[in-house]
Amino acid sequence: EKEKEKETTGAKAKEETKEETKEVDHRVLKALMDIDMEMASGRSMDDSADDSADEEDEEEEAFEAVAPAAAPASSSAESVKSQLMDAVAGTKRGIAASGAARARINELIATLEASNPTPSPATADGAAGLAGEWKIAYTSASELLLLLASENLPGVTIGDITQTIDVVAGTVENRVNVRAPLIDTSLIATADFEATSPKRIRVKFTDAGVVTPSIDTSSVLQYIDLPPTIDVAGQSIDTTAASEALEPLRKAAEGALGGLAEAVKTLPPALKVPLPGGGLGAAGAEGAESTWLLTTYLDEDTRVARGDGGSVFVMRRAKEVASAAR
Repeated sequence: EKEKEKETTGAKAKEETKEETKEVDHRVLKALMDIDMEMASGRSMDDSADDSADEEDEEEEAFEAVAPAAAPASSSAESVKSQLMDAVAGTKRGIAASGAARARINELIATLEASNPTPSPATADGAAGLAGEWKIAYTSASELLLLLASENLPGVTIGDITQTIDVVAGTVENRVNVRAPLIDTSLIATADFEATSPKRIRVKFTDAGVVTPSIDTSSVLQYIDLPPTIDVAGQSIDTTAASEALEPLRKAAEGALGGLAEAVKTLPPALKVPLPGGGLGAAGAEGAESTWLLTTYLDEDTRVARGDGGSVFVMRRAKEVASAAR
């Protein structure tokens, strides 16, 4: 009888586990259906600009029809988010991710999207959470991966890649911090945006440019400065004489670089070039190319978005913009 009771208990436990697995799979499937529907409607919007108003109404109805099932408990979402952050940590923001790592990350993203606590981030109610500065933790976007690959060049470092959304002004600024020998600067691109569905924003870039670089004299002078001693074949060699001989060269280089640094300070903070057909006004909305971004997960410190090229972005909040706080 005890053996039968154990078998019955084990069978019940297996059945409950199976049902829980089905429920989680169902939520993930629903979330993926939701994303596919939004992405498909985005492509349709680009192809049929004249019927955009009617399409957006249909998109809203479709969104309601395939809305995700009830989300898991917040503790479960936090656990998945923690696993996702651990998974992307060693990928150098995606450039060093292996095929297995990408598959695991995509699985965790889909599971997290099923527990999205902000189903309508592009609406007035959800936009407050969307506003602020977001830092890229992982991406599959080819253009950003190409930029990250430039770190293989000698002396080049790609710093933070951020996106700042100002919901009051209706603008987006993408920024990439770049450090190379002698200079420290940022590449920037500014865009207008508008909401076209509860999750999707349409983006039209207006200008691009570069922040006036700061001159890093230490990156050059380090190659002139010598350590007090150098070990050669086990022998310690005093470099005092060589350092004294190089001192005139060092002072000349320091003076020249200092003058260059002062001259750069007189330049405008940034050099921006307007893009043709930019903006979402009447002149730029028709005929000008635009892109869209679908926010599929949003909470107080984490955001997941998908682009119209099939790329995915995992972002962490950096700080809020001042205009969003007013």
